[in-house]
Amino acid sequence: MNDPKILIVDDDPIVLETLSLMLSRQNISCVKAFNADAIRRANLGKFDCILLDIWLSDSYGEESLEILAQQSYQGSVVVLSGASKDEINAVATKGLRLGLSIIGYLRKPVNKLDLSQVLALNPRFKSHLASA
Repeated sequence: MNDPKILIVDDDPIVLETLSLMLSRQNISCVKAFNADAIRRANLGKFDCILLDIWLSDSYGEESLEILAQQSYQGSVVVLSGASKDEINAVATKGLRLGLSIIGYLRKPVNKLDLSQVLALNPRFKSHLASA
């Protein structure tokens, strides 16, 4: 079985690099994307998880979640934001209503422990993290 792979979608290059570094240290492969247009163009089937910022320069989180649902994305989604918990929960609830597998959220700035804990909710990552 291939190693798990993550798509990170955030319009902040520092956040992208930080998350990418955290994941690489856990031997998790990732692809970085700056906007919702990248979601439209990506082959989503190759990703086990998407880390999705809810405030992108070209869309709001609900729009990005709608794109994922329209493309019948089957992996898990983790919502990223510096927004309030209520706002994050509202977006996550919308994703669940769209039939997406929202496994959690991460508030920015993201720390390594929180990232590992939320990824462990996806069985592909749980076994990978245990062996890393």
